[in-house]
Amino acid sequence: MAYVFSRQQETDPKSPILKLLESRRWISRSITRRAFKLVSKRSSHDGRNYTIPAMDVDLQEARTLFETNFFAVIIMCQTFLPLLMKAKGTVVQIGSVSGILPYVFGSVYNASKAALHSFSDTLRIELEPFNVKVIVVVTGGVQSRIAHEDRKLPPSSIYQPITTEYNRRVKHSQEGAMDCHVYAQSVVSQVLGNTSSPTSRWYQNWIWEGNRTGMIKFLAGGWLWFGFYGWLFWRMFNLNKLRRG
Repeated sequence: MAYVFSRQQETDPKSPILKLLESRRWISRSITRRAFKLVSKRSSHDGRNYTIPAMDVDLQEARTLFETNFFAVIIMCQTFLPLLMKAKGTVVQIGSVSGILPYVFGSVYNASKAALHSFSDTLRIELEPFNVKVIVVVTGGVQSRIAHEDRKLPPSSIYQPITTEYNRRVKHSQEGAMDCHVYAQSVVSQVLGNTSSPTSRWYQNWIWEGNRTGMIKFLAGGWLWFGFYGWLFWRMFNLNKLRRG
């Protein structure tokens, strides 16, 4: 959530904005003081989705998604940093294959996850001197409510001719999705096994889990030409129907 306010609002003791800021500071201090006496693992699972063609994106929706999926993660990392340093702990970020693939009609969500991946890879290097590890879980299809919102194309959308394909794409992540409990157990097991040695400096930076992640990891790792997944999604969701002569 973002706010724009004047300097007078910042300093007026009766200002609701000032009260809001003080409330946030109090919450941050309370979390740091009381939430955990010791934090060794902190997982960030941010699940706001926005499946809409890039040219139909509402900027306010896009900003809200980034606030949830990206900026909130930065705030959480900053808030828990003293405890993570004390525990020589691990930050576990729940990323997505969408941050790697050109998953059509998901440009804003894809960008938020790509930003999270890049942020986490840089954070890993910056926190290494303090013995804090950072792991990214590249997540494939997992059963969840992330696709529960029944989105529709705007009436003026240039993608109206493939409405059926778009409607399939909205729910596509749930096709063959991994059971969420199986996913959670596997991720926890891999994270704990990956970071069990407190003296280990070398650990698996990325963990791949979820439906089809093995295939995506193999194919996206340089075994196919760069545009393969673009071609695949082009065919899967019949974007060829939109081509004009």
